[in-house]
Formats: sequence, C-alpha cells, structure tokens
Amino acid sequence: GDVFPMCPGYPACSGDRFEADSTVWIYPISAASNPNFDPINDNNWLQLVNYHTSCSQNLFLKDKYGSTQLVIFFNDEQGLVSCFITATFSITLTNEGEVAADEIILFTNTVNGNTTDLTDAVQGVQPGQQIIITTQILIDMTVRQDYIVTTDIIGATSRGKQCSDSYTFTFTAGNNLDAPPGIIAPGSF
Repeated sequence: GDVFPMCPGYPACSGDRFEADSTVWIYPISAASNPNFDPINDNNWLQLVNYHTSCSQNLFLKDKYGSTQLVIFFNDEQGLVSCFITATFSITLTNEGEVAADEIILFTNTVNGNTTDLTDAVQGVQPGQQIIITTQILIDMTVRQDYIVTTDIIGATSRGKQCSDSYTFTFTAGNNLDAPPGIIAPGSF
C-alpha cells in the first residue's frame, strides 16, 4: 500500500491540532493521477473512514482504520515514533588468496527469503584486500519474529574452477507486547 501523511490542516499542514474527529477518503489510483483531481469535490472515493483523533482516546501504532494503518507519528512531547527500525548488516569480504579474484559470480544476502544481489559491489577484490558491504532491511518492532540471514558467495578462476562459501546467522527482534507501543502522552502515566 501507499504511505500518505496526515497532519492538521492537510495538505498545507497549517493547523496545530487535529479536530476531535478526522476523515480519510481513499480514492482509486486513476483519480489521484488525474491532474484535474479535486479531492474536496470528488465523490468517487472507494472508502471513507472516520476516526476519533481527540486526546481523550489514545491511538496505538498499528491501529487500523478501514484500509489505513497508523505506523509512524510525530508530536512535540515524544518526537518521531515508528513501529519500524532499519537494521544495517555489514558484511566483510577479504581476499585471503595470493591472486586477485578473477570473477565473483554471485554474492548475495538473504533475509527471511528476500535476497539482495550484492555481486557488483565486490568485483575485483585484490589479494589481502578487505571490502565492507552494507545492506539494510526494515524491521517491524510490533511483531516479535525470528530472522534468518544468509550470505552466499561463488567465485571462479580464469580456468573455470569455482569455489563457494556461505554464512548464516539468526536473530529475534520485535516487542512481545499484548498491546503495541501507543500514543500516550508522557504526562498521563
């Protein structure tokens, strides 16, 4: 799905606070791509969602309102709050041989079945040279889950001899909470 901002006085974000009740209209992509699209006067929406946005009722990350879901917010008291973090993996590749790597056929990093091809980043590694490659994934911290990370490399000599190696590690991330982190003003604790 698409991500869209919500702010008081949207789209100019000119307001200080949301009204007690907010409305979100979901339009088909074809309507939004029309240069003459007028969301104020267009009644061809797919879904209309009303939800309570006053301070008398807390919102929580991952709350769903129709087809929309709250995944990030900002306020003056808490700053930027998101249910996602970016995890960065650093992979160190060292040529321990006596000659330059003739050809690295494949160098990939796979996290829970999603593979990133990093082959172009490691071509021409010289003897004794060390290259550090980084790759990132987005982790949903409201869901506790296991991650399996595997890095694979396949190289070849100019005579066609191949060698390969693989490294796998696992980790668990995410909160194991009954209710996800919420938008609760610090003064209400």
